Amino acid sequence: MKRIYLITIILISIFLIIPVHADSIKINSNNAILYNIDEDIVLYEKNKDQRVSIASMTKLMTALVAVENIDNLNAKVKLEKSDYDKLLIQDASGSSLKKDRYYTYEDLLYGLILESGADCANALARLTAGNEENFVKKMNERAKVLGMNNTRFSNPIGLDNINNYSTVEDVAILLKKDLRNPTLNKMITSLKHTLSDGTVIEHTIYDYMQYLKIDMPYIKGGKTGYEIKSGYALASISQKDDTTLLLVTSLGKHMGDHIKDAKTLYEYYYNNYSYQPIIKKNQELIKLNTKNLSKKRITISADKNINYYLPNNYNKNDISYKYQGIETLTLKNQKNQRIGKIEIYYKDKHILTYQVVLHEKLYPSKIIIIGLIILIITPFWIKNIIDKKSSN
Repeated sequence: MKRIYLITIILISIFLIIPVHADSIKINSNNAILYNIDEDIVLYEKNKDQRVSIASMTKLMTALVAVENIDNLNAKVKLEKSDYDKLLIQDASGSSLKKDRYYTYEDLLYGLILESGADCANALARLTAGNEENFVKKMNERAKVLGMNNTRFSNPIGLDNINNYSTVEDVAILLKKDLRNPTLNKMITSLKHTLSDGTVIEHTIYDYMQYLKIDMPYIKGGKTGYEIKSGYALASISQKDDTTLLLVTSLGKHMGDHIKDAKTLYEYYYNNYSYQPIIKKNQELIKLNTKNLSKKRITISADKNINYYLPNNYNKNDISYKYQGIETLTLKNQKNQRIGKIEIYYKDKHILTYQVVLHEKLYPSKIIIIGLIILIITPFWIKNIIDKKSSN
């Protein structure tokens, strides 16, 4: 089928849209992946498939498995001595929750996510699976279902271990899943929270920003991590205007690298990219030939605006539009019928599909109308001649 090239528009500055690679924007972390999650497109990547220790970003899976095995978030449970026993030896961070006290499951989840409480991780594993071994098994099963093919868990805390690893790409898959859970979404995007006993806790992201004196009003939350092998790691979500970005970084060598890199990448895209019109409502898209219709050609126009996430300074020549569908319209084609599609590409990379619908009623040509009239009256004309001859 003939492909009709419609218009060429362009976009781009010195950076590619999908994705920008590590040599374009300098960050400190060794691994990174940045998504526009509204469009599910990768904007930036750096060693995204490398297996690395992910430290407390592990707790994003701990939270998911726990919340999927809790019937009542308001039920109160006791934090046991066993939940704290190894924290000092493991150099694991604790939360503001106290042992031998009763808290709600919701409290434990907030302590896990906001304060990265290893005590909360241990308690949730014990309470929802009986023991750590059973809980870790559930974690690995869940990772497999999510398609986290480069991930394995050995503990619910994220302690350095040869069998506890992932990639920034897999962690992004996990964070997306967490954000689709209403309970976890609310927790992950909270920078402060008041527990049931009145204790106010703050997100570790907030603490880092305060300490480093870095302002990121657009950052909504996420999960920090630090271990010797993982370095400084961060899975985060941010939102500004009509754009939501998700970033995962790991192996930041120096304290604060993960926060600084988040600011670098988020601000670059918020300052330089936005949704731009690539098709405007009523814009002429294509002219199609006709057969036996009143019009020799039919103009197909867009019925809505189509925007895409592009550089602010885009010009017009690197996006191509290819029409695939009916090339010659006839009386068989009806109003509101889908007659084809327009595939939209950026530098040979497919980005969108626009369905082409016929919004116009088609009418036959004058020749067809005259022919139909002749076809209708001919029998009567012939009959009339025969009748006259018979009467004579």
